[in-house]
Amino acid sequence: MILSQEINNDILVIYKDNMKKIVYGIAGIIIGIAIIMYFIPNINLSNLNLNNITFKPDFNYEALKEPEPVQISIKNIDVRKDGENVKIKTSFGIFNPNNATLLLELVRYNIFLDNIRIISGDIGEKPEGFVDSQQGIYPIIGNSNLVLKDEKEIQNEKRIATVWDKLLNSNSSNLQYIINGTFGYKQSSSFQSTGQDMEFSLKFP
Repeated sequence: MILSQEINNDILVIYKDNMKKIVYGIAGIIIGIAIIMYFIPNINLSNLNLNNITFKPDFNYEALKEPEPVQISIKNIDVRKDGENVKIKTSFGIFNPNNATLLLELVRYNIFLDNIRIISGDIGEKPEGFVDSQQGIYPIIGNSNLVLKDEKEIQNEKRIATVWDKLLNSNSSNLQYIINGTFGYKQSSSFQSTGQDMEFSLKFP
């Protein structure tokens, strides 16, 4: 009985201490609100010169309003034989010259050799309407480069028969590819965000 009474007394003491803390905390909040309500009516907003207030956002908003065009280049075209077929891996370099991040949606390209289109491909996707998924959209951080790669396999067919031997010996120094197509990017994933589609024409090497 004595032990039980001591335990009850300890619990009662802890309870009283906690209640005091709660009461003091509530009282402090009430006093703080009263002080704020007392001083707010005494603030004369007419004396504030709002023209001298400067807001500095964390990012370059001017760059977002009129972003500089994204720049695209060809890093490499790797051609190798795979059995009876040929695999062509194309590496694109994308540079964002703005301070703000942009979203690359789609690169659609064609590769020509001796004015003959040997492959076509797409990297990414262009969403239609509002979508929750960002799969297939590539963020490009401001003032940085992004490398995108795509690989296609082709067969020896009539359309490219005249350049097939050149593809198999693609290390020839006089071999030059023409790459053209379009790419699109926008400022954010918002449905209201405006984007831009651009055409490109490049040579490699």
